[in-house]
Amino acid sequence: MAMLQKGIPKEIDKKEFEAFLQQVKEELPPDEFPEVFVQYRETDGKVIVLGIGESSDCAEQTTRALENKPELKGQKLELKILRAPETRFILR
Repeated sequence: MAMLQKGIPKEIDKKEFEAFLQQVKEELPPDEFPEVFVQYRETDGKVIVLGIGESSDCAEQTTRALENKPELKGQKLELKILRAPETRFILR
C-alpha cells in the first residue's frame, strides 16, 4: 500500500489509467483491504490520482494532495470504487 501511496498526487496518462487501477486491485489483497477507493481528477490527457485506499485513508490523502495542488480546489473530482464490502440491510 505504501508503494502505491508514494508520489500522490500522481499524474498518469489517460491511456495507462485502467492498467494502473488493475495494478491497485492486484497489490491490495481483498482480505486486508475489503474496500478500495481511488479519488482522481481528469485533465486533458492526464489523470491526477489524489487518493488511494479505504474510504477514510483516501479522503485524508485527497485533502493533503489538494493542499499541494491548490489549482484543483473547487474542481469536480471523480471517485472509482474498485472494491467495496457487500452491504446487506435487514428490513423489519
